[in-house]
Amino acid sequence: MADTLTVRVNADGPHSVSADAASFATTGSFALALDNEGSPAHVHVKLDDALRRAASVTDSNHYVDRNATTVVAVTVADRPRPVSGTLTVLAGYGSESVEVSVRIEEPSETSEGVAVGEDLAQKQSRETDASPETLLVPGAVAAAGVLSAALALSFLHGLVALFVAGVALVGGLAMAGFLLRAT
Repeated sequence: MADTLTVRVNADGPHSVSADAASFATTGSFALALDNEGSPAHVHVKLDDALRRAASVTDSNHYVDRNATTVVAVTVADRPRPVSGTLTVLAGYGSESVEVSVRIEEPSETSEGVAVGEDLAQKQSRETDASPETLLVPGAVAAAGVLSAALALSFLHGLVALFVAGVALVGGLAMAGFLLRAT
């Protein structure tokens, strides 16, 4: 959500609400920032019938903590545009409110597209360095897996020994393979 409409709560006294703008225009979903500049408050967000045909909020009642900001997502549906309506924010159980005219416009089409750097447009080759230093850690992990398997077979008996040895061997080899691919 690129667009944000800010409404200040308690900025001019208890339960006061004021918007940064009397009107707001957007081409899609937007954020309603409820910026509380005083004591905690319960705020109600309401869309009129015209605006509700194209937009919605998941929850209309919000608790805004002391000196905090709560962001309310206003989701705009893919409907015919332009759509105009009124968004109302109420505080103090409806004793104070502010109305903002909202216009949802058609997104502008650009023929430019997204600029991609030439180095990003080409497939990146992955060079592997098979020097002894890069093979040391995966080799050590594989050896630890084999050693764990051998110790399990030496000290444990029966099916438990086979199970533990198999898990240690497969785990060590899998980790070594993973580390080889990561280098």
